[in-house]
Amino acid sequence: MVLHGGTGIPRETVRKCIVGGIGKVNVGTGIYSAYMNGVQEYLRDKGPNQYTYDVMPAGKESAKKEVLYWIETCNAAGTVE
Repeated sequence: MVLHGGTGIPRETVRKCIVGGIGKVNVGTGIYSAYMNGVQEYLRDKGPNQYTYDVMPAGKESAKKEVLYWIETCNAAGTVE
């Protein structure tokens, strides 16, 4: 079973769903939003005229934090490389 639209659902509720049989949690919106927030923060700090190559790491780092949050939420730490 799949939990569609997992972004925004409280951590404990997601964990209860997993215990109840959910095998996949879709959280793409949260990861996308984290990436874009990282990019926007970078542009606020550095100004709007930046090279894409310089901006992308800020988004990547922010998205990585979100992914790690969801890995921990789904009790999958140590099971993903």
